[in-house]
Amino acid sequence: STYGQSVTFTATVNAAGGNPGANGSVTFKDGTTVLCSSVALNASSQATCSTSALTAADSPHSITALYSGATSGGTTWNGSTSSVLSQTVNKASSTTTVTCPAGPFTYNGSAQTPCSATVTGAGGLSLTPTPTYSNNTNAGTATASYTYAGDTNHTGSSDSKNFTIGKRDVSAKISASGKVYDGSTDAAYSCAVVGKVASDAVTCDGVHPAHFGSKDVGTRTATASGLALSGADAGDYHLTNSSDTDDAQISAKDVSAKISASGKVYDGSTDAAYSCAVVGKVASDAVTCDGVHPAHFGSKDVGTRTATATGLALSGADAGDYHLTNSSDTDDAQISAKAITVKAIDKTKTLGAADPPLTYQVTSGSLVIGESFGGAMVRDAGEAIGSYAIRQGTLTAGGNYNLTFVNGTLTILYRWDGFLQPINDTAHQIGLMESMFKLGSTVPVKFQLKNVAGSNAQSAALPVFSRSTNQGPCDSSTSQESVDSDPGFAGSTFRWDSTGPQYIYNWSTKGLQTGEYRIFASLDDGTKQWVDICLR
Repeated sequence: STYGQSVTFTATVNAAGGNPGANGSVTFKDGTTVLCSSVALNASSQATCSTSALTAADSPHSITALYSGATSGGTTWNGSTSSVLSQTVNKASSTTTVTCPAGPFTYNGSAQTPCSATVTGAGGLSLTPTPTYSNNTNAGTATASYTYAGDTNHTGSSDSKNFTIGKRDVSAKISASGKVYDGSTDAAYSCAVVGKVASDAVTCDGVHPAHFGSKDVGTRTATASGLALSGADAGDYHLTNSSDTDDAQISAKDVSAKISASGKVYDGSTDAAYSCAVVGKVASDAVTCDGVHPAHFGSKDVGTRTATATGLALSGADAGDYHLTNSSDTDDAQISAKAITVKAIDKTKTLGAADPPLTYQVTSGSLVIGESFGGAMVRDAGEAIGSYAIRQGTLTAGGNYNLTFVNGTLTILYRWDGFLQPINDTAHQIGLMESMFKLGSTVPVKFQLKNVAGSNAQSAALPVFSRSTNQGPCDSSTSQESVDSDPGFAGSTFRWDSTGPQYIYNWSTKGLQTGEYRIFASLDDGTKQWVDICLR
């Protein structure tokens, strides 16, 4: 038989003098264990015992039937015991059933055990063991199983069921980093996986850099794209977004204003022209700097001077993206000397006279209004007839000028009182009476040289006589002069007549033609005195 199934034993009592029929009872035993007690015989002298209590564990069982004996109508039947019946009981089968709910199940980082197991079998076998699991932590197909090993009365059995652990939804959240303005929309960021199991090795990242919606200063929204998961546990997650945004601050970029002062020629003021450059700006940005004009040198005077510009500020389309760290700046530039040219005015004086004031004129450049020359010019020493250089001496315009001095000349001349008789000396003035001499006569040309006081002076070199060619008709006003019969001088130099005292040159008019002639006396003071003479 099989454990748990009911088995029926039948005992038949036979007697030599006749069967007892329904008299007496039979007790069925398994060894010493009573299976059925005092079962009455039926009319066929039989008793039956049905039982499901026989175990496979104690198999085989030694079954015996014990007849009680009986007396009826004067007939007595003695009790008896049957021979041993060996009853084999086989193990019953068991049934293991694993049951998993429909889910859904989502990855949570822990082992998931949603299933149950039952083991049933004959003889009231009913167990609810805990299934064993495989692959029941990570997303994917998990298995719940249970194997019942069997017992003394039951054979073993097993069952398994699969269930699906879905990926856990997470989102990628970026944190944009603020930055100092750099002219680009580039944005650095980090990425965090929101909703993941804390201890899991899963991270997110995307395309770098992210990009702000504007390059300009302010609170700007950065957008990162291409976000994806990575890491040993990334397969357990489903990323719900591939892009994300975050606000961050673009702060103004510090720049400085650097001036370039322009050198200039001294003009008596501290005014300084300058240009301004923004140092540290993005090359292509439209931002410039400027300030109060003009800047000012620390000194108006010639030299390397420091110019200071104030009120520096930014302007331009991109100025709002910058912070100017300075409102003033300095730069060195050269104030160069102003060129000025001074020429000494040529002077003359009469022999023996005091020097005239030495004066000059500015021929190129000019002094700054309110400034003047200092010092005085000097001339070369000497009081004799001749020319003397007028030099710069101590004349100066000051250290702010580059003075070019052009020397002048002081000329010491004889006092000239005109030609002496018989020549009418007024004839050198056009339209006045001129002396007329007979053609072919000798004309005595005489004069005296004097100093300023009227005293006679003698030249170092004899004066030289010369004449012009015939100048045409004589003036309308002439004065007939007496004829000198002295012979004319050879050569062209005057002679010194100490009795005069005077200089004389006897001019022979022989061979000339009638008309007007201009005669000259060239003196060693550089002058050339003249008078017109009429010959007829």
